[in-house]
Amino acid sequence: MPEAKARALRILHIISSGVIGGAEKCFLEMLEITRDLNYETAAVCAGGGLLEKAARGVCGRVYTAAMADNADLISLYKLYRIIKEYQPDLCHLHMNRATLLGAIAARLAGAKSLGSIQGEVRPLYARFPDYLTFCSINTAEHVRSRSLAVAKKPSFYLYNGIDCLRLKAGAENGGGRSFIEKEFGVPENAFIVCQVARMHKNKGHKFLIEAIGANIARIPNLYCLMVGGGDEKYEEFLRAQAEELKISGRVIFCGMRLDVPKIVSGADLFALPSLQEGIPVTIMEALCLKVPVAAFNVGGIYELCRDGEKNEPYIELIACEDRAALSDKIYDIYRNYDLYKYNAARASEFIVRRFGRDSYIRDIKAIYKNILTI
Repeated sequence: MPEAKARALRILHIISSGVIGGAEKCFLEMLEITRDLNYETAAVCAGGGLLEKAARGVCGRVYTAAMADNADLISLYKLYRIIKEYQPDLCHLHMNRATLLGAIAARLAGAKSLGSIQGEVRPLYARFPDYLTFCSINTAEHVRSRSLAVAKKPSFYLYNGIDCLRLKAGAENGGGRSFIEKEFGVPENAFIVCQVARMHKNKGHKFLIEAIGANIARIPNLYCLMVGGGDEKYEEFLRAQAEELKISGRVIFCGMRLDVPKIVSGADLFALPSLQEGIPVTIMEALCLKVPVAAFNVGGIYELCRDGEKNEPYIELIACEDRAALSDKIYDIYRNYDLYKYNAARASEFIVRRFGRDSYIRDIKAIYKNILTI
């Protein structure tokens, strides 16, 4: 009698979101990679949004759970039932709320869990997974220093990665400056600053709007594209801020977009004045596309300037919440653009080499092998 064929190991990816931003791009990338590594792959996300639709295009089985807040007992029970039904060999958890609720549900269901710590979060979010990945050295040190229990957990470094070839192909397929001019009505000779981030106060949009207002008189045809959806009330606040500064015609809210490479590739500068970050995918994408970057120096962003043992000028780092410094940096980049564009071209080579898809796949494969053979 022939032996029964062993089933493929199962990975269940769980995320609390339903929109598509940086963390969600990593989630979708992870679904593709685990599928391509011949793991049986399923996903859990919030239902009814773009993320659910995209996830169904990647893996055959997608569950939905709202995860409204950290105390959402209904979603906790639903996650427990999903895990008991699917019987994964590992639950890979993405974003804070899913890492908290998913780890508790996995523990109750008797499944292993791997939590992704993507920023300087409270230790609570790292408390319950059996294993952890940290997106940067700085993030790991921040969270571990605040909890002995977390510091003792088995953990790995997993820097975010991007598919550079796919990104560049998306940008070259009708993207760039002419696309921006046609899509958003921006003048041909405009100096365009772009921010790609979900609408949330932690992303610091208000600081960029202030910097645009401070530079409007000294940078001719200065425009700002804000790409991303999220908190509608916060977006209303930002629109009112631009109106008050009399620059509403220069700040364009683009909403959620699925053609971000086409937009970013046509910008002169990518800005990310976030108050909290891990390793932002959006910065990696901008650098890959040879667009200069200015960002508040938070989380592990500075680690994207570490090329070997040297710190390189790949990103213009600004002290967090320093409004004047952000404004002056934008003006300096405008005045000395050739230098910053040269540094961005060097950064692109570094990003492709260090954070491309091949190295990301290699790291994930090693982590899964380590966990699933224990």
